[in-house]
Amino acid sequence: MLSEVHEKKGCSFSHSYAKKSKKKRGKKPANFKLIYKQRYKVERCFAWMDNFPRLVIVYEQCARLYRGFCVLACIMMCLRHF
Repeated sequence: MLSEVHEKKGCSFSHSYAKKSKKKRGKKPANFKLIYKQRYKVERCFAWMDNFPRLVIVYEQCARLYRGFCVLACIMMCLRHF
């Protein structure tokens, strides 16, 4: 109905909102569950490290000091959660 109105006025438009077929992403790897478990642990650790404001915004100009604060944060996380 809308396209008929546009055609009468001499306008043309494309139907870009039409459903497009989804692309298949391929098969999951055989060890998908193992990879997902490892990735979950790493992502969770990074999320816990975001609770330390000194690590979120890098104040240190020396890489050794920043690494030291990262190690200190990991020690605190281990003591808190395990």
